[in-house]
Amino acid sequence: MRSPSLPFAIASAICAGLLIAFVAPLMAPVTADPPERVDTVVPSHVRLATYESMLHVTPDNAPGMGEVDSRKAWDVESYRLAFMPDFDNFSLRGFVEIRITMLERGVDRIDLDLYDDFVIDNIFTGSTSLPHTHSDDILGILLPSALPKGDTLTLTISYHGTPQPAGMLGLAFETTPGGRPILETLSEPTFARSWWPCKDTVLDKATVEVQIVVPDHMFAASSGRLESVTYRDGTASYTWVTDYPMTTYNVSLAATEYVSWTEDYVSPEGNEFPLEFHVFPEHEQIARYEFARMGEMLDYFSELFGPYPFPDDKYGMAEVVLAGAMEHQTMTSYGDFFMTGDRYYEGIIAHELAHHWWGNLITLGDWNETWLHEGLATFSDALWHEYIGGRAGYLKFLRQRAANCCGFWGAISPPLKPFNETVYQKGAWLMHMLRELVGDDDFFEALRSITQNPDLRFGNFYKADFVEAFETQTGLQLDWFFDQWLHRTGRPDIAVQWVPEPGSSLDPAIRITVNQVQEDDVWTFPLRLRLDLPSGPVDHDLFITDRTSEFTISVSEWPLSIDIDPDEQLLHFDSGSIRVTDTPAARSGGTRLLPNSPNPFNPRTTLRFNLAETASVHLKIYDLRGRVTRTLDCGQLGPGEHEKIWDGTDDDGRSVASGNYLVRLEGVRTVTQARSVTLVR
Repeated sequence: MRSPSLPFAIASAICAGLLIAFVAPLMAPVTADPPERVDTVVPSHVRLATYESMLHVTPDNAPGMGEVDSRKAWDVESYRLAFMPDFDNFSLRGFVEIRITMLERGVDRIDLDLYDDFVIDNIFTGSTSLPHTHSDDILGILLPSALPKGDTLTLTISYHGTPQPAGMLGLAFETTPGGRPILETLSEPTFARSWWPCKDTVLDKATVEVQIVVPDHMFAASSGRLESVTYRDGTASYTWVTDYPMTTYNVSLAATEYVSWTEDYVSPEGNEFPLEFHVFPEHEQIARYEFARMGEMLDYFSELFGPYPFPDDKYGMAEVVLAGAMEHQTMTSYGDFFMTGDRYYEGIIAHELAHHWWGNLITLGDWNETWLHEGLATFSDALWHEYIGGRAGYLKFLRQRAANCCGFWGAISPPLKPFNETVYQKGAWLMHMLRELVGDDDFFEALRSITQNPDLRFGNFYKADFVEAFETQTGLQLDWFFDQWLHRTGRPDIAVQWVPEPGSSLDPAIRITVNQVQEDDVWTFPLRLRLDLPSGPVDHDLFITDRTSEFTISVSEWPLSIDIDPDEQLLHFDSGSIRVTDTPAARSGGTRLLPNSPNPFNPRTTLRFNLAETASVHLKIYDLRGRVTRTLDCGQLGPGEHEKIWDGTDDDGRSVASGNYLVRLEGVRTVTQARSVTLVR
């Protein structure tokens, strides 16, 4: 049973006279400067386009994210934590009680993670003081004797020191826009150790009780449910408790002079729990508007992913000083940067809420698989855009992610960094393509089967669990899909050529050639082509497995054009579709550029050229300063007339300015001609 009064540590501190001595300075004005935060160095090969990826880019000497074999011999059942921050000196005094069960016999030492910046006051088991070592950020606790398998051990640790944040990670003393002091934490992936002793791994979740003592004009928010508030000598002691297992990186604190309110929420399943909001006074009206659809979001995600996982606690939002957000279990930290008053960043609210299924309920077991969190949460952002803006809003969100991050440095798994844009954006596209491949019914049923799997709930999951759920639901073998999209870099670059098939005019057909013109490996994917016939569009679904694939399709009339992936189901580059005209007259016309049409143009024009022989060619478009604006790869073509569409964008997908541009046909032995084209916006 829990003690009915203050937790063990605070009570002990009061008895020792420590609390009074420690809390007194809390009420004094702030006179010292906070410790300088270390700037995070972002490697030049990593482009950051997401708010979370900016938070989590850590120095190369970041703590290890794997599990140490010697620590698999014991399991943490619970943490009871008590913190007394000193806002005057930017320091922290803490007390930790850890309850451990032995999974193997012979354990005579417990190694915890804690930065060397902290001083250990004492460590006890019961009334027995334990010797310890503390170096290389490892707190080694020596036990009186080796313990047998199944035994339990309770350790109490008292410590103090000045937390040293790593970039934006760890515990920090900041100042709100209104000039008020604030304490806030952000520990993912392995920075809980920078402010409290723990087994800092995702592979050992535990129940948690947190008490924090702050000046009585402050409110202290954390995970779980608020069990008690005790006022004493100008201080307020907040105790938060959760019986749901939690990772160490999800243990959080946020304490300042908040304006708070609570809304009653009833889930679609009939569960009642509060929605809590804690914001800076200067942002109250903005926040009430920004957070107004939280209940609607919960309804929507509960329908898609299964019931909200933490109904015995709450869902909460605490504003912090940050250009980012973090899904701390049942108390999301939400950066003041996003308080714009127009819901421009509402997708971030959805992203963090989705993490309560994908990250908090079930947590990755391998940091090389962060796509299981971030790909799904970013895709959930897209789903929210679909909810409020229909299919057009959903595709616009995904299109922007593909255009803004056209390079996608490295693979999704293993990533160059656990939190980079490839993991977020390409991870979201992976989910979108999987949805398009298997259909909505099977897609969301497979997701729900994961969140409702008793072997995974409140534990860990891996790629294999995710793939198995989809293969079981659909009856499909999906290794081909996951292996290429997770572990390869890049994406397919598709060019389509088509020609009327010789034969009877009573049964017209066209021969379509689909070329993958990228330089790297050949991809396997379903591909929809839309034939724009005079009588209306007709779709044909193909399955591409080779660098060059040919198909014969019966048509009622000749297409005016062919659109590649018209419904945006595939992450790819589009090198366009070309109708090939192969006649003796065309061959005799030589290799040359023909006039484009229309010219001037807006927004796109058809570039036409003739080849006298088979050649691999491309069209290069230059601005008037001689810079390459766009390269249109046409692949290998036979003799005859060919066409290529230019849509007025550059190689990064951005619209170019009005003006004159020079088009050159390159790749043959001689550039025979260049032509000027004019874009008028």
